[in-house]
Amino acid sequence: LREISVIELPSAEQVELAATRLVDALAAEREIGDRTSELDDRRRSLLEQALHFAEAAGEDVPCPICEQGTLDGAWRTRAANLLAESDLLDQHRRAVRTGLDQARRKAVGLIAAPPKVLGQGIVQLESQAQAARAWMAWGSLPADDRALVEHFRSSYQALLSAVATWKNDAASAEAQ
Repeated sequence: LREISVIELPSAEQVELAATRLVDALAAEREIGDRTSELDDRRRSLLEQALHFAEAAGEDVPCPICEQGTLDGAWRTRAANLLAESDLLDQHRRAVRTGLDQARRKAVGLIAAPPKVLGQGIVQLESQAQAARAWMAWGSLPADDRALVEHFRSSYQALLSAVATWKNDAASAEAQ
């Protein structure tokens, strides 16, 4: 019974902070996802190839695609600037994805395995089964990050309540 009294759960603040960080990371990913696409990657590749072509061909080369424009020094500068912007956007995209991965790991890291005492049958407390169900629900993580946020916010309260009742029942049984 004493083992039950020392069981610790993450605080409500920790759970809410993890959920909030996950929401913020998802919003950042959605924003960066809206600004980048496969088309951007293809454009980048085309610009890189055109720059290599222009360097190999020499000064003021006609555009090999449209044959209307000229791949001159001004074009090279614009193309290099576009590639630099693309590099920055790609770095930002990677940072956003890393932030999302870290937020997810931090949130999932709050979920500990149920304590062994929860599965014991030596002392049967009325509230033990409810605590076990709540702990199992808390540990049943959805694959989707948006669903994970909702899961954290909803199943934590049920776990907190069930474990508190179980601890109270254990304290009462120990006092008898």
